[in-house]
Order: sequence, then C-alpha cells, then structure tokens
Amino acid sequence: MAFLFKSPLFRRQFFALVALVALLIGALAGAMLVRTRSAIMERDAFIVASYRDAVAGSLDHWLDDRITDVRRAGEEIERVAAGGASLSGLWRRFRDLSGPGEPFIDFLLADEKGDIVSGRAETITRAVNVADRDYVRAALDGVPFVSSLFQGRLTGSFIFALSRPVEVGGERWALAGIVSLEQLAAIVESLNLQGLGSAYLLSDELELVAAPGFSREAPGGEGPAPNPAAGLADALGTAERGVGAYRNLDGELVTGAWARIERLGLWLVIEFDRELALRPVADLLSFLRWVAVVAFVALFFLAYVLAARLIQPIERLLAAVKQVRDAEYRGSIAIKTGTELDELVLSINDMARAVRDREERLRESAATDSLTGLYNHGKIVEYLDLELKRARRDGLPVCFVMADIDHFKAVNDRYGHQAGDDALRGVAELMRSLVRDADLLGRYGGEEFAVILGARDRAEAAGFCERVRAAVEAKDFACSGTNLRLTISLGYALARPGERSGQELVARADRALYAAKAAGRNAVRGSDE
Repeated sequence: MAFLFKSPLFRRQFFALVALVALLIGALAGAMLVRTRSAIMERDAFIVASYRDAVAGSLDHWLDDRITDVRRAGEEIERVAAGGASLSGLWRRFRDLSGPGEPFIDFLLADEKGDIVSGRAETITRAVNVADRDYVRAALDGVPFVSSLFQGRLTGSFIFALSRPVEVGGERWALAGIVSLEQLAAIVESLNLQGLGSAYLLSDELELVAAPGFSREAPGGEGPAPNPAAGLADALGTAERGVGAYRNLDGELVTGAWARIERLGLWLVIEFDRELALRPVADLLSFLRWVAVVAFVALFFLAYVLAARLIQPIERLLAAVKQVRDAEYRGSIAIKTGTELDELVLSINDMARAVRDREERLRESAATDSLTGLYNHGKIVEYLDLELKRARRDGLPVCFVMADIDHFKAVNDRYGHQAGDDALRGVAELMRSLVRDADLLGRYGGEEFAVILGARDRAEAAGFCERVRAAVEAKDFACSGTNLRLTISLGYALARPGERSGQELVARADRALYAAKAAGRNAVRGSDE
C-alpha cells in the first residue's frame, strides 16, 4: 500500500474519497440527530399537553362534584325549612360533610343580613357577619358562586368557597362550603410524571400555590415562595392554554404546558425536564462519535472498498429512520449490513422502543385509576360516548351500570383508609371477574364503580347487577388483616333508541342507584322503576 501513496493521483483520489465519505457520515449523523431531536420534542410537547388536559379535566370534575355537594346540601336545607322543622340540628349535617376524609373543612349558613346562623360547630358563640365576602354577597343576590383563593380570618390558611342561595322562611339565605388549599395540593401531589418533570398550581399573580413537596409560608414570613415557572410570565399573560419551552428559576430548559382553571383563578403548569427527555439524543450522539472513529480507521485502509458498501446502507438507514419516525416509533429498523452500522441500527431501535414505551406508560397512567387499575372517570365517559355512537350506527344495545359500596365511609372511619383501599381493590377484582371481555369496567369516583354493559334488555341488565350484588354480599374481603363483609347497591339504565347524550344515560343510572340506596341498600334498581 505504501507505493500507492507515492502516486499523486492516488493520494488526490484517496483523500478526496475520505473527505467525501467523512462529509457524508457527518451529514447523516447531523440529520439523524436533528430529526430525532425534533421528533422527540414534538412527542414530548404532545404528551405534556395531553397530561395537562387530563389533569385540568380532573380538577374541573373535582370542582363540579363539590358544587354538586353544596347544591344537594342546599336542597336538603330547603326541604327541612319548607316542612317547618327546626334548623338547629344543621351543625350535625355540616360536621358530617366536613369531617375527616371529606373535601370540605367547614360549612356555614348565613341569613339575609350576612350573619352566620349555623356552622359545623354545635353553637355559634358570637355573632360573625360575612356579608363582605364576595361568595356570600353573590349567594344573597341569588347567584351560585365559586370564589378565588383567600386567607381565612381565624386560621390564616388559604381556602376558597363554593356558595349558593337557599330559601328559608320566604327569605334568601346563603349556604357556603369551605375547601382548603390542601385539597388542591393533594391532587397536585398525586401526579406521577414518571420522574420526567413536575406539576404546579400558580395564582393570577404567578405565585406558587401548590406543588409536590411545597409548603406555603405562614403569614408574616419572609415572603412567598419563588415562582418555578417564571419564564412563563409573558405566555400566561396572553394565552389561557398553551405549550412552550422556557427556562425555570434554576436555569433549566423545560418543556411546559399550561392551562387556566378559570373558576378558581389559578394556573395549572406541567413541566418536563428537557435534559432528561433528550437523553436518548445525547446517547445517540455519543454512539455516532464512536461509529465515526471506527469508520475513519477502516476507511484509511479500505477506502475504495468501503465507499461503495457504505453509501447504499447509509441511504437505506436514513430512509428506515424516517419510516420509523413517521410511524410514531411503532416499527423497527430491519437492516443487516455486516458493518458497524448494525450497531447503530440496534441503538436506534432501542431508542425508539424506549420512547414508545414511555409514551405508552404516560398514556396508560392518564387513563387508569392508580388504586384499582381500572379505567378512570374520564376514560369511562369517553368510552360511553363511543359506545352510544356505535349503538346508533349498528343498532346494538348499551347499558350503563352505577355501583356504590354501602356504608363505605364507616369502613374508613372504623378500620382506617388502608382498609378502605383494600376494600376498593377487592371489590374491583371481584367485579372484574364478573364482567365479560366486551364490557368496560371502571372506577367512577370514590367508592363508585361503573360498567358499560352490552345488555340486550332489562332482564339481562338486572341479572348482571344481581350477580354482582350477590357476589359482593357473599364474599369475605381481606382488609388490613381484617375480614370484612360488604354490600353494594346498583342502578342501571338502558340507552334509549337514538339516545345521544352519555350524560343523560349516566344521570338515569345515578337516579336508579339512589333509588336502590333509598330502598335500604344492598339492592338493584333500574332507571324506570
């Protein structure tokens, strides 16, 4: 080989070939890096936006449930007042609604002047007037109201209130349920971002309200905690929902998605650590450097042989990477070159598999209930709408079943929340064994379960519900070392021909469930009974 280098033509051609191949390899590596990095960032933006929407929806559903609680309490007060009964025992009802494990920390009933006439305490030791509170003024004006966060007068803790008007003795009074900021903080604490980022709640002034591990300073401290999403200040001022990249107070580049929770006057921010998200790209770049060194050494000795053999596989590899990317990392590259590029193919396949698996885990965690492993509330509602569309198209039956564990609060109160969790998991496993493969089972919320059932008529729906009721009644549930006997009440509703609203079908099943509970619990009722 030494004598070949004496030829100027050989040297010119050899080094030109080496330079050309080096340029080709560099261009390929750069294109792969840029395309892969762009694809990963697009997927991260999509995932963080999806997670934001799921969490924002959960917060809205949670708030709607609390509004429903206040409405039902108001209707109960109006019934008692209309019957001429005394309201002196309201404090017991308020205590139940704001006891341990309940979302409210207090309830209050104020008369037309704004004076508190009843709360969760048995007696009101001194007159307290809350007419200056916006939520009381709104209720006295006849408007249901959800307040923004404010500081409690007695405790100094941060709370918000949900109020509505009630008619008592021909006068309009105000009923308000008080919720602690800790309830929202608990929801934020429960978020699981697979270790890739964090979730925050911010006030309209962009002050941190809730985050994992965060504690707000007590009044009189050195000031509020720093805002972890300071880079979002401009975006939050112009768009109520968005996705973007910015640097937080630690100087870290993150991909964030934000949405405004309008009724609470808060911002929800979901952040992904971009450095962690782009770690596969860094690994790929390191691997490409190793491949380049090996390729240059090989080319020095076998340039005229490897030139023809490398160009074609590289072009095939680039096309395969594009196909894998366009298929959203669902496929894999199946190329055998007999060269070092095979290692590159394996690395790219591993990277695509890692991105795909992470995406599946995030999607699954947003669609399932973490305690029971069943579909969560949002997914059941989504599937119910799809089933109603399918029923209208194909003429197939749809039945919605609501099930509620009887006296579940007593299990928590007597045996503890761990026993309650064990009971929920036990009932979920039992119901999973009773549903068919074509049926959809989910945890609707709290101790309630929902089933989308392909029942053809009332007899089949009632038979399924009765089997579930009997199976629960007959089983001993192991709960924190204690065997418990439980009962369950069920209500069902069959979709009417041409019915389009899943919300109405759920409401009819819910009314049937309440009818079963009103009948003494451990019962089954249909929506038309």
